[in-house]
Amino acid sequence: MKLTTVMRLAPGTAADAGAPDAATRRELAALAEPVGLDGWTAEQVWVDDAEMARLNGLYRGKPEPTDVLSFGNLAAGGDGPPAVRAGEGHAACDLWWDGVGGGETGEPGDAGAIVIAPGFVRRRCENHGWDVAAEFALLTVHGALHLLGWDHESPPEAAAMRARETELLARRGWPHPLAGKETDDGVR
Repeated sequence: MKLTTVMRLAPGTAADAGAPDAATRRELAALAEPVGLDGWTAEQVWVDDAEMARLNGLYRGKPEPTDVLSFGNLAAGGDGPPAVRAGEGHAACDLWWDGVGGGETGEPGDAGAIVIAPGFVRRRCENHGWDVAAEFALLTVHGALHLLGWDHESPPEAAAMRARETELLARRGWPHPLAGKETDDGVR
């Protein structure tokens, strides 16, 4: 899928908010290319901590910043043939358009949005000694997979999603930041 960058940071604060530069954003967008079907698009939206806290509170009941949220336009149920079948374009399951994006015809369309709070991510990486670029890469792939029906609510789901993340990151030469760990570190 083709990612389009959307900056929703206060004017003049992009550097302070920790948003990656244009070259890094292009590399991150390339990580999402194998996800979804040809012609599909999604937005990669960069927001400040206040906006992320607002979104996290509104949609998850947690009014605090988080690293990434995904808002998909596909659903794991629908009428007629699915827009994408399980395994196709890295989809976790059969998925149908959810009344937006590609419409009801199954045509390629807008798969949704991956929202990242770069300031929050950078501070967390600094506090834990993590590589910021690798974290942005992971969050991009992680968010794109959520758009395609992946989840990590159970240990088997988490293991399957991590394996798919590892595969997609490796295609562009990125290591998975959690490689070799049985579970995440309780922070991610």
